[in-house]
Amino acid sequence: MNSPLYPVRAILLVLLLVTGCSNTDSSSSDPVKTETPDSQDASADAESLKDPQVATTEKAPTKEEIVEAHLKAMGGVDVLKTIQTVVKVSAMQTQDATGSAEGKVTETFDLVADLGRIDLDLGTYQESKGWRKQQGWKQTSAEPLRALTAEELALDKIGMPISAVYSVFDAFGIDAFLPPSRARLNGQDCIKLNFMGSPMDIIINDQTKLIQAFQIADFMRITFSDYRDVQGVMMAYKTKVEIKPSNQTLIIEVESIEINSKLDPAKLEKPGN
Repeated sequence: MNSPLYPVRAILLVLLLVTGCSNTDSSSSDPVKTETPDSQDASADAESLKDPQVATTEKAPTKEEIVEAHLKAMGGVDVLKTIQTVVKVSAMQTQDATGSAEGKVTETFDLVADLGRIDLDLGTYQESKGWRKQQGWKQTSAEPLRALTAEELALDKIGMPISAVYSVFDAFGIDAFLPPSRARLNGQDCIKLNFMGSPMDIIINDQTKLIQAFQIADFMRITFSDYRDVQGVMMAYKTKVEIKPSNQTLIIEVESIEINSKLDPAKLEKPGN
């Protein structure tokens, strides 16, 4: 594997296994195609070559409508608010031009106390990182213990394991979101949603109202599949990460999820405390 840091950065930006989505898995590296009133008619023929269903010309929903529909599809705000702790164990495989690697990812979150920890073991490379409120730390098999930067910490905390849309809405309200637009992804009608200050597109499946993908243009796409009801909340059990600069693919498959289990605070502490 060319650089072990690529999967780590992917996990940060991916909002690792954050949300439930549609039953669509990505195998294409084409960018998300956004439908605008000027482009819909011109793009319909080209799109129909890939899928017999031509993209709808229906007006995009408002941000209030799509956020409300997504949260309802996730299980509802009342159910989402009951989640206090999450422990998730996943298997991860990486593949690039130099070879492949596989390992484990363990994520532990205390959402009430604002504590989190993510441990990655790829055999020849290990990484641990965590935070308590606004103080974060990180250490790897190639790097000694250090503090997380504000940017790293923000990315990790947005990745807390419910829904990026819910996390932003709960923290900042509906005004944090920009007006959505119609889009197509892998032959599926979707809604593209963005929030202020983020380069990432959130692609919501128009049928399921669940997140189908995250994408940063010309850098990375993350798609989700195998969604299951976990105590009333839809969670993805499979994530595919495609990183364009390194031509690298990661497949992350959840092996177990525990919600509202009792956590050992010592396991969330910064090493050496």
